Parts: sequence; C-alpha cells; structure tokens
Amino acid sequence: MNNSEIEEKLGSETEKKSWISRYSLFVCKIGEVPIYIHFSFALIFVLIAWSLSYTFFPIYYPGLPQLSYVVLGVAGASIALFSIMFHELGHSTIANKYGAKFEKIILFAFGGIALSSRELTDPKKEINMAIAGPSVSFIISSLSFALWLIAFQSQILSLQDSL
Repeated sequence: MNNSEIEEKLGSETEKKSWISRYSLFVCKIGEVPIYIHFSFALIFVLIAWSLSYTFFPIYYPGLPQLSYVVLGVAGASIALFSIMFHELGHSTIANKYGAKFEKIILFAFGGIALSSRELTDPKKEINMAIAGPSVSFIISSLSFALWLIAFQSQILSLQDSL
C-alpha cells in the first residue's frame, strides 16, 4: 500500500466514527471512560420530559400543580438517561476486564454506543461483554419495580396528598 491508500483508509475509518462524535458534547468521565451526549439524545430527552409532563402524569395524577408535572417529567427523562448510561457502562466494565478498553460512550437518540479501537476475539468474552449491559438494565428495572411496590402500592407515598 502506498501512502495515499493508507491515508484514504484511515480517513474513511475516522469518518465512520466521527458521524456520531461530531455533534456530541462531553459531560463527564466515569472511571476512565468519557461520556458524551449527542444532540439527538437531547431532543429525545426533551420529548420524553414533555410527554410525561403534559400527558402521562396529568392523566394518572390529576390535580397537581403544573410545576410538579414538569419536575416529574424531567425526573423520568433523567432516569432514562442514567439507565442507558449504566447499561453502556456494564458493557464497558466487562470489556475493560478483558483488555478491550472503550474510548468513549456516546448517548444518542436510539440508545448508547461504546466506541473501542480494539475488539474482543474470544467468543466467550464477547458474549460476556454483550450480556453485561442487559444484565445491568435488568438489575435497574428490578430495583425500580421494588421501589414502586414499596412507595406506591403500600400507600407510603401519595403524590396527591403530598403536593
């Protein structure tokens, strides 16, 4: 390969990764993995918060002040953000254990993506890494369900009376 072919190949690989990186904003670093949010996720975040605030919560919890609905909507959208982030961190933790360090995690409209320059070659390790994200999501959903049972089904927390 001559220099122009090498530069062309490197350029095309950079373009593949940059389409999502180009419009992403760095928000934090967890462990050694930087977390970015793509502008499309910001749009989805606003859509989730708005739909919860103006449709879901007013139907299921009528009579609350509008500010309460907005706070609950933003809280719901934030939970979605953190759930996706922890899902991707599950993949990242196992990949790091096997030596395939992720360069960054980007949260975008359809979920998250973890970028790495090195892929695992052992199928068992790849399966473990693939299962880690859904396992974290399952744990989050189980804990959320348990909290819901405790808070709402046992009448410990009543939104109508407290707000």
